[in-house]
Amino acid sequence: MTRQPPLDSSEAQRLSRLRVLLSDTRRRVGDESELGLHVAVLAIDGVGELAIGLCLHKLGVRAKQSDSVPARLNRLLDKLKLDTSTPGVQGFLELHKMRNLVQHEGVLPAPDQVPRWLAETEKIADALVAASFGVDLSEIGSSAGVADRELQEKLGQAEKALEQGEAERSFDASWYALETARRQLRQKTGLHSGAGASGFSGVGEANRGLGALAKGFDELADQMELSAFTPEPGEWIWFRQRQGEKFRGLSPSLADAARAFAFVLSWVLRFESYIARHGVDRWERWEEKQRAPVTGVPGGPHIHAVHEGDSPSAPDGNIKGLRNWIFELTDIPEIANPGFDWAIGATSRAERSVVTHAYLDPVGRLSVTCPTSADPKDVVGSVRRLIVDAKAQLMKRSEEDAHDAEVSERILAPFRSALEKHGCQVSNLLVRMPRNRHRVIAMEAMVWIELVNTTDDHGSWFAKGLKETFENHFPEAPQPAPFDTGWNDLAVPATWDADRVARWICDATDFDVKKCEEESASVRTAEIESDRELSEMRHLIEAPTNSE
Repeated sequence: MTRQPPLDSSEAQRLSRLRVLLSDTRRRVGDESELGLHVAVLAIDGVGELAIGLCLHKLGVRAKQSDSVPARLNRLLDKLKLDTSTPGVQGFLELHKMRNLVQHEGVLPAPDQVPRWLAETEKIADALVAASFGVDLSEIGSSAGVADRELQEKLGQAEKALEQGEAERSFDASWYALETARRQLRQKTGLHSGAGASGFSGVGEANRGLGALAKGFDELADQMELSAFTPEPGEWIWFRQRQGEKFRGLSPSLADAARAFAFVLSWVLRFESYIARHGVDRWERWEEKQRAPVTGVPGGPHIHAVHEGDSPSAPDGNIKGLRNWIFELTDIPEIANPGFDWAIGATSRAERSVVTHAYLDPVGRLSVTCPTSADPKDVVGSVRRLIVDAKAQLMKRSEEDAHDAEVSERILAPFRSALEKHGCQVSNLLVRMPRNRHRVIAMEAMVWIELVNTTDDHGSWFAKGLKETFENHFPEAPQPAPFDTGWNDLAVPATWDADRVARWICDATDFDVKKCEEESASVRTAEIESDRELSEMRHLIEAPTNSE
């Protein structure tokens, strides 16, 4: 066999999709229902046809549009100087005949035939790919079929770890790949979610009932989101349950890691297929249109045009003697958060000029309110000063935010390290400031820690565990302790020792697990006792009495 040149990225993606389709087909074989047999035969035939088509394209063999599948296969075999004795050929041709009967006449095969046909089709796919591409199909990474580079990289890490026998590393990489894909889904569809579907990112113990309700909404939203791109929603339930078990110390097996990888890869490929078919980037295109025009002239924003508006604004609602002007701007600085609209508002409130109110909308329309007596020259001058001052305000805020990000990272680094050291799986870690503060002041900041939720099937004892074990780790702290707790999260002063906080969280988690196990044991005991009493009552009813 002549060795072909190395695969390019598009060829690797096509062969990867063939592998994924083959893997998906294997799962279908074994369903002996009428529908299951029908779908399995069509799926197996699809694998063979795709392999033939990829190889014809690779070798530059032009097949006629009217060619049947056997004719296309013969063209390929002739090109490769192979014949019908090639492994899998006869079995696949037999399968293809049955496929036509299934599809056009509703005739179903015997259930024991389907696994044999799958094995034969796998043989022919392997032989054709090896002869045409110079590689074994098994050498092609399944993750190569993913188009998005970030997702491909994460799934590639999971696949490589799986091949190296590192089950936990593979499982974790699959989990993070799915989280990344879900984030992309929200961004591409406009279904943004900052704190879950319920709008809660954590609730205190006093609101346990509200927290349980919010958690229920979030779980429902999760299930709907994950079900969108999986034919088996139960796999997501298994995956999340397995993640929780891992958090409690039960390491995943290689079989678990392989199952997780297969689930996430399948989900991601269907997600990307949805994007390609439905153009969900329309949200991004719409947002792009909701921006001020860009001319490329440096030094923006620039005033492009002005016209009279009809909506003067005043804090007390009294607009008598006021007039509204609309200035259309171009080349507005693109700083996501805060934006130039914030700078305009913050600056206009501090200005002492003829402009009494200013508002900038997303497409660059600057609406200003002025007294009707204001001279046009003064209005234009005030607006120009407002733009210049807003630019300075935005630059100052940007520098402050960059500095605050550095301070936040210095605060979080020891907490991140300590939590990882003690095996605390964290889903979110950030710095919070007291209300109405945007600057990060280390002495006043709080570190918010949200753990991976492991309490899907029961109530949470985590907050109670934090209170019960607090004195063991912080005996010198004043009471009541200055920290907030929730279902699976807490916020502590940034000045606290990170290692002690991590050990305290571990104890609270163990408390949670122990209490939940006790509750489960109590429920099981009650069920056993109830069953015993029911059995005794049935025995008494069935036993003959003296009167009988």
